[in-house]
Amino acid sequence: MENTELQEKWQDYLFLTEEMKKFIMQRDLELFFALVDQRGVLQQQIEKLPDEAYYTSSAGKALLQQIKLANAEMLKCFHMVFNAMKQQENVVQKYEGSINYAGNYLNTSR
Repeated sequence: MENTELQEKWQDYLFLTEEMKKFIMQRDLELFFALVDQRGVLQQQIEKLPDEAYYTSSAGKALLQQIKLANAEMLKCFHMVFNAMKQQENVVQKYEGSINYAGNYLNTSR
């Protein structure tokens, strides 16, 4: 017999994972991390609902595979955005360093 509560929680987990991807692509880090927290709470609730029959059922396996793929896609997007933000920060730091160097040069040239 399938545990519908467990299935619903895994559906919610999938939904949160897909939303996380959407908001990380928008670079909305505040909302992204709020969803990470929500997903963590949901994961704790799922762990309290053991039902081996669901995990071995075809529906359970299919849903977990879908979650695995969505999670991999979300992590790929996270790394892509993180790397882009890191690169942008490096450019800003180099630019600020150039400004400071020129400013120091101008100050000592007087």
